[in-house]
Amino acid sequence: MPRLRFHIYTSLGSLTWYTCLAYVGMKLGERWHTDPRLEQIFHRYHLVVEIALAVALIWFVGSHLNRARQPDSV
Repeated sequence: MPRLRFHIYTSLGSLTWYTCLAYVGMKLGERWHTDPRLEQIFHRYHLVVEIALAVALIWFVGSHLNRARQPDSV
């Protein structure tokens, strides 16, 4: 893919994605303290998300360390 086309597509895609994330964050932020259901939902899954991130990080580091220890088989 030509570099200019890659940069244009990447910029348009990321602009769209970040705009959507900012809009959702703005709308959730407006209702965060007025709707108690939002806090309950997010706090219920808070520990699950943290555990999933920790497991993913441990797997990522472990797999890269194992790959670095293996001799090159070219």
